[in-house]
Parts: sequence; structure tokens; C-alpha cells
Amino acid sequence: MLIKTQAIILKTTKFKETSVIIKAYTKSKGLLSFIVNGVRTEKNSNKAVLFQALNFLDIIIYYKENKNLLYLKEYKFNTLYQDIPFNIIKSSIATLMLEVIEHSLSEEEENEELYDFIKNSFLRLDLEKNSIADFHLYFLIDFMFFKGIQAQGKHSSETPYFNMQEGNFTNQSFRHGFLDNESSALFSKILNKETIILNKTTRKKLLSNILLYYKIHIEGFRKIKSLDILQVVLS
Repeated sequence: MLIKTQAIILKTTKFKETSVIIKAYTKSKGLLSFIVNGVRTEKNSNKAVLFQALNFLDIIIYYKENKNLLYLKEYKFNTLYQDIPFNIIKSSIATLMLEVIEHSLSEEEENEELYDFIKNSFLRLDLEKNSIADFHLYFLIDFMFFKGIQAQGKHSSETPYFNMQEGNFTNQSFRHGFLDNESSALFSKILNKETIILNKTTRKKLLSNILLYYKIHIEGFRKIKSLDILQVVLS
């Protein structure tokens, strides 16, 4: 069965001499993997460019239910970035966002709303003209909603501590699994989209706490390899 859909490339792995295996999130069928033959040759080097991570493609799939590795019939760019490939800050932020997405999706069914959110987030980053140092933080907060792990409540004098395991604010704090008063206040502000001013130290700490929250609530969530590069770029 042939299916036409959109996809964002999450990861590309070399396979044999001239082929690649693609992990992608598609609009109509969720998370899928494809094999593309013959693209790693001098003659077809222009085709290999299409399968770089972050790219959005229009694809036609030879689709078969419950098959782990599918084949593509046709593929072409859906959208071309204007700035991300040439802007080290944007590309570092985009790489971290993509890595979090990849680590968070597992055997996902189709979710067009999630796909549109992901696509629109990268396109907004690409076109953003103002400061983008906190862009990934707000993306991660919004992405929690789609994963069903959004935190609840708000920091206050009555609830000054954030319980990482339960995902809410409380008046009690124990040694492990709770953010201190200062970190909880910061977490609350970004959760509730309040005005927030971060320096490199508070930004780094907030990002670390958000990623720790993901690790606690998403099974198999792995260490983000691009984190160190982003911290250097934003310092």
C-alpha cells in the first residue's frame, strides 16, 4: 500500500556501502524507519542531503503494517530552512530539540497535532529574529503536554518546592527528588509562561532540571549528547 505523508528526519545511519537507514516521525503514521538504497554514491550525493537530520520531507511510502523497515518510493524537500544551517546558535538549539524528540518517541501512533507542533517549532526557530537563548526551554515545556507529562501547579509561599516525581509543587521537601526553593520558583515561572530573565548560570540549571524531569517521566530517556555543545555556544 502506498501512503503519501510528511516526515521529519530524526536520525540517519549508514548501512552497507551505499545505503542509509532513516528514523523519521511522520504526520500520518507516527514513528517509522526506512531503508534508502544507493544514495551514498558520488552520483547520488545530492539525494543523500535530503536525509540529513532536521529535514522535513514529502514522502511516498511502501507501507505495510507491523513491518519494522519500510521502503520509500518518492521523496523531496517539504521545507527548506533559511537560517538554521548557517547559524551556530540556532543549529545547536535545533539539534538538542531534535535529540529530545527522538529520545521521547517510542512506537508512537500517528498524532498530527504533535507533528504540526514539532514542525512549527522548528520553522519558528528558523525565522526568529529576536533573542533565541531560551527558545529550547519553552519548547521542552510545551512538548511535555504532548507526552502527557506536563507539570501541575505553581510556586508560592505555601508550595515552595517542586516534587520532580509527582510533577507538582508542595510545602514539603525531602532530600532526593525535590527542587529547592530557588530552582522551584524558576521552574514555576517557565511552566506558567511568566516573564523570566535568565543568565547563563540560571539557564543551564533550569535546562538541567527540565531534562532530569524528562528522564524521570519518560522510560528509556537517554543522556542528551548535544547538551555540552549547546552550553558552550550559549556561554
